[in-house]
Amino acid sequence: MKVQTATRLGLYAILELARDPERTLSSADLAERFGVSSHHLAKVLGTLSSAGLVRGGRGAAGGYRFTGNRRRTTLMDIVALFEPAPGQRAKEPGEDTDIGGALQRVLVEIDEIAEDVNVALDKDPPETKADSFRGDTSDQLKAGTPEHKAARWKAYQERTGGKGWDYERWSKVYEENMVRATKANAAADAYQKTLGWGQREVTVDVDGQPRRLDIADNRPTVLRGIEYKTGYQYRSADNLWELARDRALVRQGWEIEWVFEQKPSQPLLDDLKAADIKYKIL
Repeated sequence: MKVQTATRLGLYAILELARDPERTLSSADLAERFGVSSHHLAKVLGTLSSAGLVRGGRGAAGGYRFTGNRRRTTLMDIVALFEPAPGQRAKEPGEDTDIGGALQRVLVEIDEIAEDVNVALDKDPPETKADSFRGDTSDQLKAGTPEHKAARWKAYQERTGGKGWDYERWSKVYEENMVRATKANAAADAYQKTLGWGQREVTVDVDGQPRRLDIADNRPTVLRGIEYKTGYQYRSADNLWELARDRALVRQGWEIEWVFEQKPSQPLLDDLKAADIKYKIL
C-alpha cells in the first residue's frame, strides 16, 4: 500500500503513543525516534489532535499522549485523515510522462501483489484485520479456490472502478501469488516441524484485535509464538501492525520471536529490540 509521508508519520505516532496512553511525548521526542523533521511531525500531530486521537501542546516542546479508543481505533482511521478518497489520488510529479506512467503502473502491480499474497497467507492487510475479527467474512474463502479467485477479481474491479488490468493479466499475477504464498506456507510448516512444538496459524485476541501467529503454543503455562517472514522485510504498515500486537503480547507474558529467511531492514530490527521481541535470521 502506497501512502503519503504524512500518513506514515501519523501511523508511527499513533502506534508509539498508544503503547502507553498515560505517557506524554513531545513532537521532538517522536521526531528523533523516527528520524524525521519535528516541524513536519508537529503538523501531523495537529491533525491527529483535531480528530481526537491525541491531546497535547503545540510546537516541538509540546507533549502529546494518545486519547483514542485502543479497542476501536484502526489503522484505516488514521489513513483516512491524510489520504484522498478512492478515485481522488493526486498524481505524482512526472506521472503524466511516459516513464512516470510506466512507473505508476509498476507500483500498482506491486500493491496488488502485496495484497493477494497477504490474502493467500490468510494475513489480511492492517486495514481489514479488525473488520474481519468483528464478523466480516468476505475474505474468509480458502485462497486459491475458484470461489476465492472470483471474489478477489470482483473486489479488484470495484476498487479500480473497472479501469484496472484486464482479467488475463490480473489472473496471471493472482496465480503467481498463490504459488509464492504456497511456498511461504510450506517454509513455515517446515520450520514448525524443526521446532517440534506449537501449532500453525493460531489466532489470539490482543485488546480486542486479532493477532494470527504463524506458530504458537498458548497453553496456560506456556505462552510463546513465532512470526515467520519470507522475503525482504521492512517497516511496512503490516509489519508495524503485527509488531504493535506482539509488543502487547510480550507485556502479557508471551515469548515472541520473529524469524527471517533474509536480513530485514535495520529500523525494523531496532523496533523489535525496543519491543523486547526476539528475532532470528536464518
